Amino acid sequence: MTGGASPLRERRGHWVAAVTLSVGLHAAGMVWALDLLPGRTAVPSATLPETIITISTVDVEDPEADPPDAATGGPSGTESFNDEDDIGAISPADPADETIADPSEGDLPDILTPDTERAEAVSPETAPPAAGEAVVESADTPEIARAAQVAPSTLPSVAPVTAGGGSLSPVPIAPLAGNSAISGTLSAASPGAGSGDAAAIRQEVGTPLAPVEMPPAEGTLTSAIVLDGPGGRASPPRPAGPPPDPVLVELVQRIRGQLREGCLVGLPRGRPAPLGPLLVTITADDLTARSFAEAVLDDELLPGAEAETILVDRRQCPAVTFLRAQDNYPAFRLRLSVADAQVASGGTVVGRIEGMAGAYTTLLLVDDNGVVQDLRRFLRFSGGRAEFAVPVTRDGDTRETAQLLIAIATPTRPDTVAQRAGFLAQDMFPMLGEEIDGQARFAVIPITVR
Repeated sequence: MTGGASPLRERRGHWVAAVTLSVGLHAAGMVWALDLLPGRTAVPSATLPETIITISTVDVEDPEADPPDAATGGPSGTESFNDEDDIGAISPADPADETIADPSEGDLPDILTPDTERAEAVSPETAPPAAGEAVVESADTPEIARAAQVAPSTLPSVAPVTAGGGSLSPVPIAPLAGNSAISGTLSAASPGAGSGDAAAIRQEVGTPLAPVEMPPAEGTLTSAIVLDGPGGRASPPRPAGPPPDPVLVELVQRIRGQLREGCLVGLPRGRPAPLGPLLVTITADDLTARSFAEAVLDDELLPGAEAETILVDRRQCPAVTFLRAQDNYPAFRLRLSVADAQVASGGTVVGRIEGMAGAYTTLLLVDDNGVVQDLRRFLRFSGGRAEFAVPVTRDGDTRETAQLLIAIATPTRPDTVAQRAGFLAQDMFPMLGEEIDGQARFAVIPITVR
């Protein structure tokens, strides 16, 4: 019996162990599933608060209407619109409620970005001008302010030409900046001012370089009609004056017969009796000027005639050649005069131009570096003539070469002058000669700045 009871007890012990293990496993599974143990309670998922936005139609005719109650804006933590909020851009046909996520959980869509309700708070967007529409800028803008300031341009420095084994430093001649000095000088040059400069202009200049009225070119000495302009328009007959001086006429013809030398012009100048005429030769070579004067003044037909030489730099030669190529050389039909052809540095060249009525007048200065400057801004027109007062200064030592003042009267404004002012003479005058093509009147006078 005892030996038989042992297997039964052994089987019962296995059954108890199996039941206990099963119950324990099931209990642990239930505890895990139901999360009944302290400290292991799962954090409940956060309930997203709901935001309720009430959208209503705004009555623009009643700006004093009470704003919506803040209590209707939604639960705590939500925003509600008032009369200062931008709700004018949201105006559906039927008001509706929308539920959206809390702004803290993500970005809101852009569909609720409203415009301002009141027109005065709107910041209008500047639209670009339409094609062909004129845009008017204020005078206070930097572009307009800069455009209102006028100052002489600074000309580039050019290396000088060496002569006689010595080197000469470049000495540019440029108008002084500033309108005050110019306007003050011009007032002294105006008629009726009574100053010394004005009196000197009104009378005939007594210096040997003073210009005189020259007879017309050959073939027009007795003509009362002078054709002017590209269309051959006839100008009114000029009033009868004294007959031309036969000595000056002879001198003009002889100058025209001597066109062999390059970079040379001869200018006839009349002088009061008993002095004879003066031949002023402008050239870059002194020996050439002497041979030219001997060829022109070789007999007794020009009693009392004398010669004077004005030297220029070779970089000024294109301007000299340009003048000699004109049809009416050397009897230029403009009258250009200055009060004094010898001007100290820092002084003012005062003068006037006559005979250019009805034409576009240009005044050029070709300095002894060959740079061409447009001086039209210094011209003041009155009574069929133009007066000027140009402040000049010299940097460096005095040179023996002169500056050239050239007056040009054309039917229209020459584009070459506007495009090439500030360039060298070799870059301007060939183009200018092609543009005007015999449709201009000229005058030239040398000046010296010391």
